[in-house]
Amino acid sequence: SDTTMGENVIYAYRGSTGFGVKRGIKPSEAVFEDKENAKVNPCRVFEWSNTGRFFAYCDTVKTCVIEASTGRVILSAELRRTAEMMFSPKDSLFLTWEPYTTYNNKDGEKKSPDPNLRIWNMQTGEHITTLVAQKQSQWRPQFSDDETVAVRLVGSELLVHKNGLFEKYDNKLVLPKMEGFALSPGQNHHIAVYISAHGGKPAVVQVRRLDKDFSLVVNKTFFKSDSAKFTWNNKGTALLILSVVDVDSTNKSYYGEQSVHMVNVMTGDACSVPLGKSGPVYQAKWNPNGREFAVCYGYMPARVTWYNLRAEEVFNIADGPRNEIHYNAFGSLLLVCGFGNLATGKIEVWDTETRKILVEIAVPNTTHLEWAPDGQHFMTATTCPRLRIDNCYRLWNYRGKQMAEVTYASPQEELWQVSFRRLPGVYNPFPVRELTKEEKSAAGLLVRGRGGDGAPAVAAGSVAKASAYVPPHLRKEGSNKGTLASVADTKPGQSENERKIMNLQKKITDIESLKKKQQSGEILQLNQLEKITKEDEILAQIEALRVN
Repeated sequence: SDTTMGENVIYAYRGSTGFGVKRGIKPSEAVFEDKENAKVNPCRVFEWSNTGRFFAYCDTVKTCVIEASTGRVILSAELRRTAEMMFSPKDSLFLTWEPYTTYNNKDGEKKSPDPNLRIWNMQTGEHITTLVAQKQSQWRPQFSDDETVAVRLVGSELLVHKNGLFEKYDNKLVLPKMEGFALSPGQNHHIAVYISAHGGKPAVVQVRRLDKDFSLVVNKTFFKSDSAKFTWNNKGTALLILSVVDVDSTNKSYYGEQSVHMVNVMTGDACSVPLGKSGPVYQAKWNPNGREFAVCYGYMPARVTWYNLRAEEVFNIADGPRNEIHYNAFGSLLLVCGFGNLATGKIEVWDTETRKILVEIAVPNTTHLEWAPDGQHFMTATTCPRLRIDNCYRLWNYRGKQMAEVTYASPQEELWQVSFRRLPGVYNPFPVRELTKEEKSAAGLLVRGRGGDGAPAVAAGSVAKASAYVPPHLRKEGSNKGTLASVADTKPGQSENERKIMNLQKKITDIESLKKKQQSGEILQLNQLEKITKEDEILAQIEALRVN
């Protein structure tokens, strides 16, 4: 059942009102929270460890690692400038990075920066060593799954460290203009490297074995390429390359041009992935089963195609407004979403086995979506700085039922980040089944009832299309707060601006009636008095919209 499934799910959040860790989806309880210091010492970064055992954060005073299930402090260091952090795959090591910046000392001399990449032993909590990592984009070492090997890029030298010994390297690969790399997961260690175009030579992607001589497995030339993104499947047997040209020669796309290629490391074959329509490639992702991948691509309405390990099309999802795809931990469900400038916020839940859509919901203004490790729940969030209004996060089950919602009062409260604890290997695959009629009608955002305060909230799935979702800041105020501005109030063919003006004019009407009450000697509530103070601001908004 949903309640038992969700109780071990743990997640962390941080924002202007504080940060903390919660356990459970419905209900949820605090494992750890810090609301006292939010104003003075906001939490600037947090990170879950890979096994789920630890939670690390920096609150602009110190950098701490706590035990996720108990909140016990494992490590605390006076590092206030930590900007990024990571754990090695089995959580043996903890790494922190702070910006590498030159600054002037008291005598006005340029002081060269201190080493800025720190490495700690998580068994003992001891600091092992500190290295220099100048570029934020390249500071993270990449580890093999068993942690015996770590690789990092320094300039255009790839350094290989064995068994967590970072003071000296075991081997190095030097290739001019090497700008990116990806170490494979799995038993056989391979490394993919990107060498940018230089001296009249085109860009190259190479896949090499991580042996003494870095034996070459694949060498693929890209005549048009400014960068590439690598994605290995979970077994490390196949690699997707998303090659990007920053400027689109046909000038049709603001995204530049992309192409997708697949490398089979076992056979050494490399081929381009056939895309059924032209336009940008938004995402290319492996199914966690390692046997197929999906690509979301094409001018809007975009297409999603699933491919097998021979890069052959297996299935096409009909074109629609979408730009993100998210597999659950078992690869049994795929969320196909349209976020960002695609205002719909549409999320389709697909069963990858039957290749059928289970349910579709709309969650406008979503800036972050993430699956829980149980593969049955996911979260959507609206976070700052992407969007400064209506910050919130919501927890859902895969049948599209909203399980929980936490809202931040805009504009004064902001949510910056929310993320599930990773917990690999704990949950088992579960049978995915089609939804019943009742489940379909329980899907979607909870829309407040129409009958004033007492009316229960109902799911969007059971509301006729007539009552669209209205963001909190546009909901009707006044006596029947919480009810939605019913769609009957908006006239067909009205522009967005006209609708906004109408909603603001209603607020002015409310304020007028409050002022009358005040004049007749009635004592107003604090929130009513606050509304009156906003009159000038609302009138200015109306004026600005009219000008537009």
